[in-house]
Amino acid sequence: MIDIDETFNELAQYRCSDMFYEIYAPSPNSSWFWIDFQYENPYRFHEFKTAGNEYFERILVREYAFLCPHRRHGDLLLPYYVSKEYHIGISPYPYMPGRFVFKPTARLVDVYLAEEPGTAYTSPDFNVERYYLQIREIDEREPGNVYVTA
Repeated sequence: MIDIDETFNELAQYRCSDMFYEIYAPSPNSSWFWIDFQYENPYRFHEFKTAGNEYFERILVREYAFLCPHRRHGDLLLPYYVSKEYHIGISPYPYMPGRFVFKPTARLVDVYLAEEPGTAYTSPDFNVERYYLQIREIDEREPGNVYVTA
């Protein structure tokens, strides 16, 4: 759970002012001598240059995303950007939601895929090995491979 007031105050500091203005906008209740801010954080258009690797070349990704500040190393807030939801399954059904998460670095952007969380089975008689083998019979993908669909 995050403390909204604490986040507001921290982002309002000079070192996080860019992130502050991406998330907050002046309220209609503001006056000429006092600006009151309200939380908005809408999806905004961004262009991200990906780092690339031995499998993928560096590309320019154009995406609507919202800012998600992430606390790292105790005191430091880093900007992460989260895309809209996409269907990331290999077939139309069942629907499998996922989002892309963009982490800006010094010059480029790392891209991650955030999938829906797994289902927890808490029954003491649930046989996880048998369940895994049943899923493997249905799923045609090999573990550890990357699939790209056009």
